[in-house]
Amino acid sequence: MSTSVYIGRFQPFHNSHLEVLKQACKTSDQVLLLIGSANSTQSRKNPWSYYERAAAVLKVLIAQSMHRVHILPLDDYVDDEEWCYNVRQLVYKYGSVYNDVNLVGFENLRGLKPIQQQIFKKMKKIILFLFFCLKIMMCMAQLPSIIDDDYVIRKSMSPLTFNKTYVDKDAILSIEPGVVLEGNKLEIDGTLILIGKEKDSIKIKIKHLQSNDKIVAKYCIFDHTKLDVRGFEKGSGEFKNCIFSNSQFDNSCKTLTCDDNLFLKTNVASRNGMATYKDNFFNHSAFYIKEFGAATIERNQFRNVSYNTIYIDRGSVAGAIITIRNNHFELDSLFKNNHNHCIAIQAEFAYASERTVVIENNIIKNYNKAFALELNYNGTYVIEKSHFVVTKNQVEGCDILLSIDPDLGCRLGDFVVKNNRFSNF
Repeated sequence: MSTSVYIGRFQPFHNSHLEVLKQACKTSDQVLLLIGSANSTQSRKNPWSYYERAAAVLKVLIAQSMHRVHILPLDDYVDDEEWCYNVRQLVYKYGSVYNDVNLVGFENLRGLKPIQQQIFKKMKKIILFLFFCLKIMMCMAQLPSIIDDDYVIRKSMSPLTFNKTYVDKDAILSIEPGVVLEGNKLEIDGTLILIGKEKDSIKIKIKHLQSNDKIVAKYCIFDHTKLDVRGFEKGSGEFKNCIFSNSQFDNSCKTLTCDDNLFLKTNVASRNGMATYKDNFFNHSAFYIKEFGAATIERNQFRNVSYNTIYIDRGSVAGAIITIRNNHFELDSLFKNNHNHCIAIQAEFAYASERTVVIENNIIKNYNKAFALELNYNGTYVIEKSHFVVTKNQVEGCDILLSIDPDLGCRLGDFVVKNNRFSNF
């Protein structure tokens, strides 16, 4: 996969910039458009803020159907080396370490003063040199196949590649901020600690990452990663301020907490134990509660999920409580028109003997169906002790408010729908 990097202030973005982007899209799989002076205050030299420039560029990209261009902010620094380091970090985060990287937009320096030409040429040499060093480091750094003692992956070792690595149950694998780790399979019977920083995150791109005991992750980016958090009897997971992109997140551990994370095109499955999801943002990312899972889903935002946004499977441990509270569900009008049968929350009841589902204080907008309840005909299971409560929700612009299997309503032990507000349906 190839990446072109286009750096500029774009004060303003004009046709010549667009031509460079078009050419870069022809020769690369993706283009990173870095808008410079993002941290500068508005002045005569910088009349437009970063957000104004980004919005102007985005409008042009949409009109031109250029979907492979990613807009990113690039701050100014007094030190050239610090500026180049920031460029490299942005490429780490949003491109692959295996990318062929090309710097575009500096081919034509006519019209610039001699000192400006020297600066641009110096910048290009520094960036290309850093990319060259990056490729050399990739060939040198490797992760051991077996880790049976405490092991630290330091930033100086990054980027680090591996095929298959196993971490023993008595070992702790720690990863420092700024590390880029890419491989096929990482299985951990011990403890995995990934503690990044807000401006120096850890980037993970692993086909299958399996934690069987304990994992703690903060300020991490999981890209194209299948993350499997196991350990039904004692396993635990903690995720905060992480980004999950084009990934899969399966949880079957005893306890899991996910706070302030961003899920992009990443489906989440909570299978066993107790899971808590608070203050997360889900975009094109569905949420499944399967088998014997109990969950608290609170203060999250769900945007543009096709079919079921939250799907509660028929199985559950006796006495399990599933709480969906203070969340915001919404489909864009264009997305809704292109996707039929979108349901905000769907629950399926069957062999759960004692199960409580509480849906409270949520905002639901522009769905085909707001709620759907179904009875799974898998034998003659008793569900009379199950409870389903829908209260104090605000539903707007939905085609169908509540769809109920006719054989289900008379079998639930407690079925309550009250104090909800419906409009524009």
